[in-house]
Amino acid sequence: MNFFNVIRWLAWKDLISEMRSRENISSMFFFALIVILIFSFSFSMDQKTAQELMPGIMWVAFIFTGIIGLGKSFTAELQNDCLENLQMNPIPRGAIYLGKLVSNLLFMLVVEVDDGPDPRPGSDASDPASTVDRSGHHRGGGSHGWRSAGRIGHALPAVDRAADHF
Repeated sequence: MNFFNVIRWLAWKDLISEMRSRENISSMFFFALIVILIFSFSFSMDQKTAQELMPGIMWVAFIFTGIIGLGKSFTAELQNDCLENLQMNPIPRGAIYLGKLVSNLLFMLVVEVDDGPDPRPGSDASDPASTVDRSGHHRGGGSHGWRSAGRIGHALPAVDRAADHF
């Protein structure tokens, strides 16, 4: 087999396997979301400082998410002895790694699109006025991940108040 065909085949295999189980992508998504939440709650900062620090925090979250995702993809192969079978085939070992890397880069793209900032023009989530369109309707200023983080952040005081009653 050609080197690039092996990479394409392994990436396709991992994508199909992930579509069936959704184990790796969900753990990557929630890990990135938790890291972003922990960093955002651990620093008390004003809006300007948050805008300066958030890109670095997001990169840290995405890099660690990628490392965990790549490790989990190799762990799944080790548990089923598939990695041994791949190594016994007459294919380059670098192609095995690159195939796993390509599939994990695609998983990372999905996580970054969902947890990253809203790419629409004028959708600065830190500016409440930018989340209102011309007709006065609220557009929801961020991606699903940021809105989920906001929902969790708004729910925590309510849970705390409810615990005081018991």
